Amino acid sequence: MRRTFQKSRPYPPIGIEEALKFAEIIDKFGGRNVPEPILLKALGLNTKTKSFWAKTAGAKQFDLITADSKTYTLTERARALLRPKSESERKNLLRETFLAPKLYKGIYERFKGKPIPDTLSNILYHDYSMNKNVSNDAAGAFIESAKFAGLLGHDNVLKESDTKSPTITVPIKLSKGMASIILPEIGITQKDSERLQRLIDIYVL
Repeated sequence: MRRTFQKSRPYPPIGIEEALKFAEIIDKFGGRNVPEPILLKALGLNTKTKSFWAKTAGAKQFDLITADSKTYTLTERARALLRPKSESERKNLLRETFLAPKLYKGIYERFKGKPIPDTLSNILYHDYSMNKNVSNDAAGAFIESAKFAGLLGHDNVLKESDTKSPTITVPIKLSKGMASIILPEIGITQKDSERLQRLIDIYVL
């Protein structure tokens, strides 16, 4: 009888913290089109191994890297995480990164505000088409990532994620008093600036 294997749905085989460490290595070599042999050497490997696959697969799932013809490049998300403008920006980026994998987003929507069940690996197998041989590792990576992103505390309850962009309040001195405008910390585009100007023009008496 021919043996059949259950194909597992895509999942991060490692947590965000380990994926970021892999991104740091790519960043060390310029962050763009880094050849595979260079990364293998930096990791002390002579050839691709299961651990190397796990690092690349996890970093891709979290939208930290792209791969093309055996070269690896950091995404804008990874660059922002490695060099955040502020701690609040890093916090929001980590939570966005946690929700990047479709699997994680589905699990999060199901259990947010609730304790993570001890049977998560079984739930992944039964409800999320996860191969039984990898469901334990996938569950462990999910929990590690949730903790690293600040979404899972000692109470084991999956917190609500607030991924709003950090803002700053800019005071503006007017001829009669003061006004304040709230802007995203990362700045605005020229098009946004034009929209704001139109709104001000409408408001002028």
